[in-house]
Amino acid sequence: MDLDPVFALFLEANGLAASGRVPYHALVPQLVEAWITWAAEYLRGTSTQRRTEAAASDRAAKRIGLSDRT
Repeated sequence: MDLDPVFALFLEANGLAASGRVPYHALVPQLVEAWITWAAEYLRGTSTQRRTEAAASDRAAKRIGLSDRT
């Protein structure tokens, strides 16, 4: 399966959210959460370690203001 179109849409949505476009600012945190869950499946380690590593993208989203979740 070619995932390039999926990644392109994910990155485009993140860019639109970063620029403050509605509704992307509200939707992207949900996409990031789904991304973490998906990405963690492909990492090695305990489930906690995999989730922590995958959550690096969530921390990045928070740093640029895409997520106000704690």
